[in-house]
Amino acid sequence: MSEFYYREYRKLNIAYLALNARRKNIRMVMGILVVALLFSGTVRAQITQVGFSYNTTTNTSLTIRKPSGLQAGDVMIANILQTDNDNRSLSNAYSTGWTLIDGRDIASEYSSYYEWYGTLLYKVATDSDVSAANFTFTLDNDANDGNQGAIVAFLGVDVS
Repeated sequence: MSEFYYREYRKLNIAYLALNARRKNIRMVMGILVVALLFSGTVRAQITQVGFSYNTTTNTSLTIRKPSGLQAGDVMIANILQTDNDNRSLSNAYSTGWTLIDGRDIASEYSSYYEWYGTLLYKVATDSDVSAANFTFTLDNDANDGNQGAIVAFLGVDVS
C-alpha cells in the first residue's frame, strides 16, 4: 500500500471512530434523559378543558349551569358581560366563593349611553360544586339590558 493511500485510510478510520464515539455519546445522553424522566419526582399533566356552560339574562342575577364533566379540583373560570343603556356606571359581578381576577369597562358609547362591563372570576371546584346544578352571580343593579356569562372548567391545573 502506498504512503498516500495509507494516510487517507488512517484519516477515514479516525473519522469513522469519531463518528461512532459521537453516536455512543448521543445514545448515552438519550439514555440518561429517559432515566431522568422515568425517575423524576414531579410529573406534569397537560391542562385540559373539561366542559363549559353559558346563559343570558335581562335581570340583575345570572344563573349558569354547572359545566359538564366537572370534578373536585378542577379550575373554573367565569366570564360575565353586563350591559347598561342609561349612562350609569357598572361594577363587578360576584358570587360567594368565587375570586375576582379582573373587572373593567370594556366599552362605552356615551352618545347613546350604552356601557359594557366585563368581570373575570375563578374558583377551584369542591365536592359541593360538583353536586350543584348551577352557579348564580349577582350583577350590578343597573345591569338589566342583556347580560351574559360563561363558565369554563379545566382539569390538570396546578393550584398550589
